[in-house]
Amino acid sequence: MTPTRSFLITTAPGLEPVVRKELDDLGVDANVTDAGLTTKLPLADGAALAARLRTAAHVLLRVADGRVANLDELARLVRTTQWGELLDPRARVDVDAVLHGRLAGRRDIVAKKVENALKDALRGKPRALKEWPKLEQRLLVRVDGDTVQLSLEVGGEPLYKRGWRPAGGMAPLREHIAASMLVAAGYDGDEPLVDPMCGSGTIVIEAARIAAGLPPGTRRYAYEEWPALATARPRPPTPSGASPFLLGADRDEAPLGHAKENAGRARVRVAWLHTDVDALELPAGPGLIATNPPWGGRLGGDVEGAYHRLARLLERSPGWRMIFLCPDASRARLVSKRATRLTSFRAGTIEVGMWAIDR
Repeated sequence: MTPTRSFLITTAPGLEPVVRKELDDLGVDANVTDAGLTTKLPLADGAALAARLRTAAHVLLRVADGRVANLDELARLVRTTQWGELLDPRARVDVDAVLHGRLAGRRDIVAKKVENALKDALRGKPRALKEWPKLEQRLLVRVDGDTVQLSLEVGGEPLYKRGWRPAGGMAPLREHIAASMLVAAGYDGDEPLVDPMCGSGTIVIEAARIAAGLPPGTRRYAYEEWPALATARPRPPTPSGASPFLLGADRDEAPLGHAKENAGRARVRVAWLHTDVDALELPAGPGLIATNPPWGGRLGGDVEGAYHRLARLLERSPGWRMIFLCPDASRARLVSKRATRLTSFRAGTIEVGMWAIDR
């Protein structure tokens, strides 16, 4: 029987049910905890979640845990952990410490102690990779009282850094939040989709990669240089031929320029239109309107007017449904009295609702 390892999957607090829905669709059983979602999978299957999950921010592999009374015992735990299948001796490892209890406030000291102990553990080991490692590995050390957890970031960088959006534009929506909207709405890539306030195009591009059968990211992931997995990289999927009607529209021309550049880097085809919502005419439904209207403090301007424009768009688009973000129930219901909050999540200090309107 193939041995399993423990993985922790995190997202914006409140979006765990959406991640669980995506995991269910992938056939992965997971439990929701205070820290995120936990699952046990063979190493290769769990690591591959970093390249498959659209709604997650991080996938962490639990490498070791234990109880330590002081920094020397912490270093001993690091030195006695088996790193051979995970780290080449030449790997660049960034150590990040999260501390609670008596070690709080000693982050730099703890990180340096772990870094030196890890070098000791890897010193003298034979090279595991033919080529010099190119990707940075990230080791997370979590100390809570006398309990320690050592975890490797499977992706290296956070998973919302897809690799196709250096041009963010104004107040960009993180990619895993955009994908969470689509998963929550049940979008599977077959349905026409429009974002009438698309900004730098994140929602439409995420939808386009779903429709094309492409994974969320275009970059490489840290686990691809783990010695145990370096020879078993997954083949890139073949994009599907047909794609639905996908449109990103915005009344501001500058963000549309960023959107077009981002779509090119994401290798997807999307129609872009420089127009105001009130001038937008959609084809006959069914279809999905997915958008992230202004939140007031987020961008300023005529905030309530934006919600009224969405209401008028919905009224003149029979057969279309909508999903959108809004922190305020009263504003959400300016779009429609039928607006239902699917879930809420934290965006900094703001609690944001994910609102849906059925056909």
